[in-house]
Amino acid sequence: SGGIPEFLEGMSRYYAQHGLDVKPSEMITTVGGSEALQFAFWALFNPGEEVLLFEPYYTNYATMALVAEVGVKAIPCDGRTGYHLPPIEAIERQVGPATKGILICAPSNPTGTAYTAAEVDALCDLARRRDLWLITDEAYREFIYDGARHESPMTRAAVAERVVLVDSISKRLNLCGARVGTLVAKNAAVR
Repeated sequence: SGGIPEFLEGMSRYYAQHGLDVKPSEMITTVGGSEALQFAFWALFNPGEEVLLFEPYYTNYATMALVAEVGVKAIPCDGRTGYHLPPIEAIERQVGPATKGILICAPSNPTGTAYTAAEVDALCDLARRRDLWLITDEAYREFIYDGARHESPMTRAAVAERVVLVDSISKRLNLCGARVGTLVAKNAAVR
């Protein structure tokens, strides 16, 4: 159920083309990106803990959190900045005793915002300093049209063990009905 070797090897090659060093053994094939996200919530959080989300966000994140009995703390992003992240100090002020993770989607569903290297670096540093998990939904990684570069927390060695990447082939290959996704984690305990 973890995925056939040919698919995992193909995804490993795909990730390498995008600067991600992912071995087939570091992936689990899922029934779409949604199942990968749900697995991430169940694997990383206990009931009563919370995750930070940047608003506006994909509505089903809240549903997945609810199913896992995880609270959501939404941090609003301003349309006047192109929905980029607020200053890292403002984000850190939202981290409380129950906060165990941050979920990002970049390019974002629904805004299309691709976070800069500085934004991703700041989130990774915050996750490292505050012992938080970082879930990165990268189903839209290839949908950047303005010359910006996709930045993945999975490329930051200092936090590789605390990053869980969720992905789906449905968007980039126009195969929504195929329901094939991946959960990627360098951390063996998460897998």
